[in-house]
Amino acid sequence: YCAYLLFALFILLKKILGAPFIDTNVIFGAITVYLLAGILWAKFYFLVDIVHPGSFHGIHSLTDPLLKLSDAYENQFDFLYFSFTTMTTLG
Repeated sequence: YCAYLLFALFILLKKILGAPFIDTNVIFGAITVYLLAGILWAKFYFLVDIVHPGSFHGIHSLTDPLLKLSDAYENQFDFLYFSFTTMTTLG
């Protein structure tokens, strides 16, 4: 999934940066790149949380040894919120 998102971002950025002038399609493409980048970062955060449980203490606590992988999947909206908040406030 992450490889697909990276490929889509690469193709979109190539088309946006190669556009001779700015029109509505370029603007919509830039917005799409921004949204895809946020989703990609959320997936990376999810993978980090799977590999190193408890990496994001402020989002949720994964220190419980009885926590299942399905519980981590339920917290993906938290990772989306975290990635877009980080992108818009620090970006």
